[in-house]
Amino acid sequence: MIKTVSKRLDKQSKTLFKNSFWVLFSNSFGAGMTFIRSIVIARGLGAELYGIFAVMTAFIVTIQAILNLNLGAVVIRFGSKYKTDGEINKLVSLIKVCTFASAVAASLVVVVIGVLILFSYDSFIKTPGLGWYALFFAVGNSGTYFANVSRGALRLYYKFKANAKAQMLMDVAEVVLIIMALFFYPKNMYVFLVAVIISKLVFTMVPVINAYKELYPELRDHIGSPMRLIQSEFKSIWQFTFKNSISQTMQSLINMGDVLLIGLWVGNPTQAGFYNVGKKMAFAILTITGPLANSIYPQLCLLYADKQIAAIKKMIIKLSVLASIPATLFMLVAFFFNQIIMTTVFGSEYLEAGEPFYILTAAALISAVFFWIHPLLQALDLLAFRIRIYGIAIITGLVVAWFLVPKIGSSGMAVALIFINVIIPLFSTYYIFKKLRISESEINHPV
Repeated sequence: MIKTVSKRLDKQSKTLFKNSFWVLFSNSFGAGMTFIRSIVIARGLGAELYGIFAVMTAFIVTIQAILNLNLGAVVIRFGSKYKTDGEINKLVSLIKVCTFASAVAASLVVVVIGVLILFSYDSFIKTPGLGWYALFFAVGNSGTYFANVSRGALRLYYKFKANAKAQMLMDVAEVVLIIMALFFYPKNMYVFLVAVIISKLVFTMVPVINAYKELYPELRDHIGSPMRLIQSEFKSIWQFTFKNSISQTMQSLINMGDVLLIGLWVGNPTQAGFYNVGKKMAFAILTITGPLANSIYPQLCLLYADKQIAAIKKMIIKLSVLASIPATLFMLVAFFFNQIIMTTVFGSEYLEAGEPFYILTAAALISAVFFWIHPLLQALDLLAFRIRIYGIAIITGLVVAWFLVPKIGSSGMAVALIFINVIIPLFSTYYIFKKLRISESEINHPV
């Protein structure tokens, strides 16, 4: 079976799978830990408290997504050029600039969330007494800004194994801490939140420490390079950062804003809990394609820079066909056994999560089959288009959700997510192949 699949893969796809092994392994391990953690939290808190937690974290993560500059992609995009040209001093300067920008953004986002909690607490969090917990959760989770830069640098040097080991260590420690909190204090939201906050404060810094340890031997001769060394390129770096940040923010709003909207429009945290557990189960398939999406971006940048257009087209077509096979099987299982799955895993009080689960599965499978779209849009510098198409998709999803969520609750939001996940690949695929045809024509018929 493995040999048959291997024969059907082109050279670039084989390279991708080779580079993705450790990312896939750690993500699969992490998905297992996340699955266990979701069951423990859902059962330990109950549907209502779990829904409150889901809405609160969605509120914080959504705000952080808006102010996230996604600087890991910047490190890869510009760092690959510096690395290829042997300008390691500029690469170090770039990492320093991105780290400094992360510190500014992290501080700003904590202030913004603090102000929103102070003046608009009831609009976002329906349960009194969680303000300080939400603020400290935001402080801990802002460490992901620095982790993003660190992971970008590790990916640039193909340190997938080191990154994977650090991630697995974090996953195990976080799950153990949460299990202990809910075992000794079941249905106690406050003790649970303290455990979550501690895990965020401590474990988001692990990738940063790991990156320093792994990359210091590579970069130590240039560790004193000043940030002003790349001052002449600040404009182009900022332009890419701005466009990429907006498009990534829109993607994050799609991923997290749905839970927040259910909390705002329905007013029943239990519905948010049903939706959230259904989404976690449905999007478990992205455990397979997520690592590929992370690993394919540097490869696509190199292929496009090397003008290997045919190799890009061949690779993405074959990868889509392969991804569609497990996607179809996953959909059939979700459709016929949704209620059995949800009640067996999360308990009988989550029976109503079965319907949003199988609807969300369809949305997840579309993302899985077209996992290469977002990194390829970045590699082809189609960020402005990406912003426009995300805007159209979000507006369409909001309109659908506006009509359906008040009537059918969490299932209405699931249907809206399907609309979003159809619009993005439909238009993106057309423009991607159009850009590739133009690039191929320019290569074959130079002026």
